[in-house]
Amino acid sequence: MLPTLRARLNRELSEFSGLLVIIVVGIIGLSFYFQQEHPYRWVALALLLALFGLEVYTMRNGWWQANASLSHGFLAAKTLIIATLMLLPPYNGIFIILFFVLAVEAPLLFAQRTWIAWLIGLVLLSFLLLIIQRGWQQGMLEGMLYGAAFYFFASFALLTRRAQAAREENASLRKRLLSERVEAIATAGMFNESMGGGSGASSRGGWTTSGGLATGSEIASRPGISTWRGGSSDSLPPPPPPPPGPSSGSQTMS
Repeated sequence: MLPTLRARLNRELSEFSGLLVIIVVGIIGLSFYFQQEHPYRWVALALLLALFGLEVYTMRNGWWQANASLSHGFLAAKTLIIATLMLLPPYNGIFIILFFVLAVEAPLLFAQRTWIAWLIGLVLLSFLLLIIQRGWQQGMLEGMLYGAAFYFFASFALLTRRAQAAREENASLRKRLLSERVEAIATAGMFNESMGGGSGASSRGGWTTSGGLATGSEIASRPGISTWRGGSSDSLPPPPPPPPGPSSGSQTMS
């Protein structure tokens, strides 16, 4: 139960950090639009609310993660919202930070080849958007910087995923070993009970024995066996007569 709870808390903390990034970036970006009373300020607010709502929905409802098509769809929808925010005049560059959230989510959702493909797509899209905002030279330089940062965050997320998988595997192994130990103890107890039941009274050839061995009283009660008490016998058979000697033979001849 404890490893499962720890895994759930770690997942919720990582998802909450994504929401925190969206909130902070949204506040800074919207302040830029509303201070200038830009005509696109309400569009930016609507896009940020849509991104925040989509992130909350995907965080609270994890059923879609088992479906690869839905996982790609939700990630693509987030990517489209962020790209639209970056293309809104006057091209506020702070919204590119939102791509970090997607760079962390991709390794947690897909296999290695798939999330690498997603990461390459995010880097190329960032290059394109930065070139539109900053120009060719400045966009290429910033694109390389953000691309390296995306890869760093994605690698960190991958390490977190592997560590979590290792913890779950260790917990499963401990549970299986505990179950096997309990089963072994129960089997040993049943074996001891069966051996104890076989050490009771048994009958062998008409003789009653206890634990497979006859007691002294049982031996004494058998026919033809006499008991000795204090070195004297109650009923000993008479000794056999002595054999005739040569002296008796010589007397007869005389």
